[in-house]
Amino acid sequence: MKRAALLLLPAVAGLAVAAPAAGARTVLPCNVDRNAETFVYLRAKPAACTILPATASFSQGIWLVHIRWRSWGGSAARASARSKSFHPGQFRPGQRDWVPVFIVAYRRQRCEDGTRWYSRVREYWRYHGRTYRRTFRTDTARC
Repeated sequence: MKRAALLLLPAVAGLAVAAPAAGARTVLPCNVDRNAETFVYLRAKPAACTILPATASFSQGIWLVHIRWRSWGGSAARASARSKSFHPGQFRPGQRDWVPVFIVAYRRQRCEDGTRWYSRVREYWRYHGRTYRRTFRTDTARC
């Protein structure tokens, strides 16, 4: 019995070392445009975020403000926000309204340092009784 316990102890110790750190940070890559250069910042629970995939125009990205996270750190993070991205049918010339949206960040990936990041963001909004959605890939330049 003692021999079985001694043989099992190194196996359990090996599992403990291989497991990810309990406090592994989960982030969302957000873009910031400064002097015609785009930088990617990894932010945990951002209150505002612009998601612009590499080599994409602004109409192919999403600009979020007033983000209120309902969940964070799991396989999917959910939030409500305001978006000023291109929403077909929402804007008239000269109109500058923010559209209320619901967002889901999902498909977590792992950086070399153990940090986890959401690689997809899906945006939902309602217009004339219909629910629309768009999916965006986040920039991975920082991992």
